[in-house]
Amino acid sequence: MIQLLLGPEPLEVNPAYYGGRGVPPTKVPMGELYLPLEGLVDIAAETARLTKEVEKIQSEIARVEQKLANPNFVNRSPPKVLAEHRQRLEDWQAKLAHAQKALAALPVR
Repeated sequence: MIQLLLGPEPLEVNPAYYGGRGVPPTKVPMGELYLPLEGLVDIAAETARLTKEVEKIQSEIARVEQKLANPNFVNRSPPKVLAEHRQRLEDWQAKLAHAQKALAALPVR
């Protein structure tokens, strides 16, 4: 499918490839996909967008951590609710790691 979408562009499958700066990864069901952005993306705008996304995710993480640190919430909540909040925290932490990795992969201006 990717080859079809790329058209005449070559497709290289290399499980050991690491894109480095300027080639942020995108998670797809079959692994990570790297797309060189140089000349294709406004780096300043993308940096601003990702910075805003990181801040939003950090805010969500702080909110969930605050709930889980509250003894009243922990003692009164059913185990299912606590498990959902712990899973939500893990999900937000994974999103944060991905957003930070994408931000770090952008070329330095």
